[in-house]
Amino acid sequence: METASNKYQTRNEESRFQSILAKGLKEFIYRPVLIEKGEDFERWQLPTHEDHLYAIEKYMWKGDVKINLNQQCQIGMLVEGESVEIITDKKSFTYAYAETFIIPAATENYTIRYSGKENGILLLSYVKDAFC
Repeated sequence: METASNKYQTRNEESRFQSILAKGLKEFIYRPVLIEKGEDFERWQLPTHEDHLYAIEKYMWKGDVKINLNQQCQIGMLVEGESVEIITDKKSFTYAYAETFIIPAATENYTIRYSGKENGILLLSYVKDAFC
C-alpha cells in the first residue's frame, strides 16, 4: 500500500533524477566552434567529452589548405565531395569520398587539395595534447 510519505519520496526521487539527467545531458551536448576562417575555408572544432582522448576537426573548403601535424598522426575522411588529394613533401595520394586515410606524425605537414564545385568537407581526428 502506497502512503503519502511514499508518494512524496517517489516524486522527490524522480524530480532529483530528472534534475541530474538534465544537468548530465548538457555536459554531453557540445556545439561546434569555428576556430579559423578564410576565403573559401572554415575550420571547426567538434568538441568531445574531456575524458575522450581524441579531438575532431571539420574542414570545409575549396582549393588548397596546409595542415601542420604538431607531432601528431591524423586520421581523416572526406565526408562530402568526390575526392581529395593529400600532398606531402615526398608524395601525393588521392582519396575518394568516405575513404579513410592516416597521415603519420613524421610527415610534419601536408596540403589538402579539393577541386570540386562545392565545398569539400573533411573530418580529421587526432589524440588530444593532454593525452600525449
